[in-house]
Amino acid sequence: MIIFLVFLVLLLISIRYTYLLLKPIDVAYLKYPKYYYTEIKSEYEKWLKTNDKKTLNAYVKATYLNEIEEAVKYNSYLFEIKSKYYYFAFRSALVAIPIYFLLVGFVIFREEKPKDFNLKNYNEIITKIDSLKNNK
Repeated sequence: MIIFLVFLVLLLISIRYTYLLLKPIDVAYLKYPKYYYTEIKSEYEKWLKTNDKKTLNAYVKATYLNEIEEAVKYNSYLFEIKSKYYYFAFRSALVAIPIYFLLVGFVIFREEKPKDFNLKNYNEIITKIDSLKNNK
């Protein structure tokens, strides 16, 4: 019974972490580069009150690189979490499989004593069968 409970716990752990691994999560996406060179650039033109291309391009590049850095950092964090879920799900499944085969072996190869079959009214049944044969 204890072996079955260990198997059940490991199976539930594996199912839980597999669910967490497969569960969709929000990842960081970047906007198209055109967005940075149109929208962001026009905002910097208004904010800095300049049309100097070098200055504007430097600000747009810095903004774009900052967005990339944040997205990569966040997605790396999510990757680490999903990797842990995979590791725990896989490890608990690997431990649960031999226990499963052990339990299957117990069920298949257990030796049960034949159960006593006690028919108390067998004389009545024989009489009934004989009477049915004679009535034909």
